[in-house]
Amino acid sequence: MVVTLTGQDGPVAHFRGWTVDLPHPAGSSAGLDSVIDAAEQAIQTSVDLFGSGAGGQALDLVEEFEERGLIEDSDNQSAMVDDYASRQDEIDEIVAQLRRQNKDVDTSAYATSTTTSAAMSDIDREVDGLESTLAVAGPAAGENRLSAVVESRLLAAILQTVSAVYDTITAASSGVVAEAGRINDSAPSYGSPSPVMNTGGYLPPAGGHSGYPPAAGDFGGGDYLQTANAEEISEGQRARVDEMYQRLLDNGFTPAQAAGILGNLQQESTFDTGAWYAAEGSLGLAQWRGDRLDGSGDDGERLGLRRFAAERGGSEYDWRIQIDFISYELQHYEKTANAHLQNARTPGEAAAVFDQYYERSDGLARGKRIANANNIASSMTSTISV
Repeated sequence: MVVTLTGQDGPVAHFRGWTVDLPHPAGSSAGLDSVIDAAEQAIQTSVDLFGSGAGGQALDLVEEFEERGLIEDSDNQSAMVDDYASRQDEIDEIVAQLRRQNKDVDTSAYATSTTTSAAMSDIDREVDGLESTLAVAGPAAGENRLSAVVESRLLAAILQTVSAVYDTITAASSGVVAEAGRINDSAPSYGSPSPVMNTGGYLPPAGGHSGYPPAAGDFGGGDYLQTANAEEISEGQRARVDEMYQRLLDNGFTPAQAAGILGNLQQESTFDTGAWYAAEGSLGLAQWRGDRLDGSGDDGERLGLRRFAAERGGSEYDWRIQIDFISYELQHYEKTANAHLQNARTPGEAAAVFDQYYERSDGLARGKRIANANNIASSMTSTISV
């Protein structure tokens, strides 16, 4: 399907009506905003070229930045953000060039193929993760601007996603050319694709146990937002994860919300209902601790996991009990978290808000949780009826 939208330079017909709209975080600098705009246009143009069979003509934005001297030291990304603000005219020039290229895409060559669909699924996951990361970013409590640490990590996430999309498109383009039947020659050529550059994207440390109660200012997003690769689900875990997913659906969650919850549980406990973190005294899938594990008050003011299990005649280590307890907490004690979760439209958004408002972790592994959720959602579309 081709949907015609009105862009800055006039009507633009996008491949399958697919568009990318990267959010600008509150408190972001002009330099970061300009990079987000450039990344958005580079991804959009690359996808449209790819759909027309001309993916090999897509611009490698990271390489373009490198050639212009905008990337000199990938480890010094705070300086890079400042440099982008002072050289915004150059970035605007790149965006204008991409828009002209996008407008000239030969829409009559748009293809429908297995190769195209598989690549677009991968691109969707990458872009969804970046959109979620940018959407939940914000200044620390009491501040009006993003810190340099947050901006540099968001920059790493943006460049990492742009490289991943470019890599996917160049790898799949040969198959699309054959199936599309012709190559679009209306757009300018940028030469042969270059290997994807290592942009120094931040990868969080292993671990990432949650901490209750939350640290002060944690809801502001903190300085720990990043993207990462998803953890693999072992064959031995797959059947149980499928059952957990289906039970969450049965409890009223959408597929996206269920995947977001499971992406967090994978990070918290690797789906081990008996996981015990002695340093915090936390147990189970979601690493409950304190009142959330044992309950509070003789009159049952708060029903913790153990009392919840006892009242239902089950074991605190039963995965069904623990999944149902998540639903119970969201409905009774964690209503703020539930409200945010109900507004989540994608697995990545659900993972981010579940981490921020339910798990209330330090945020170090949020990118991993988002990646896990996207990976689970992708796998469940073929293994679970939704």
